[in-house]
Amino acid sequence: MELQKEIQAQGFQQILWLINERVTEVGVMNFFVYWENKQGEKELVTCHLDGTILPGVMRDSVIQLAKEWGIKVSERDFYITDMIEAIKEKRMIEAFGTGTAAIVCPIKSVNYKGEVMNCY
Repeated sequence: MELQKEIQAQGFQQILWLINERVTEVGVMNFFVYWENKQGEKELVTCHLDGTILPGVMRDSVIQLAKEWGIKVSERDFYITDMIEAIKEKRMIEAFGTGTAAIVCPIKSVNYKGEVMNCY
């Protein structure tokens, strides 16, 4: 709770949880990025279910809908450095969290090592 209070004092609402720089979840929500990957494809990316990520009804619904809409979906490891690179290269389209209580929550920006960057 102390960390949550600290980030709220800085004007942020949630914590993007990392394990050795690998993106996992945002707050208590599953985390997604929609970007143009390095191959030039639009891609929706979320962490694979490896035991640290909880499977969620909303997570599954977003994945299934995206696939039905013809969006490439990848469940895999990705890192904060991948996100920062995509933001700086203007390949990031959006980021959001999903959860039963929060439904779909857009993420406006991230603060990484003191640098605030927009996710769109």
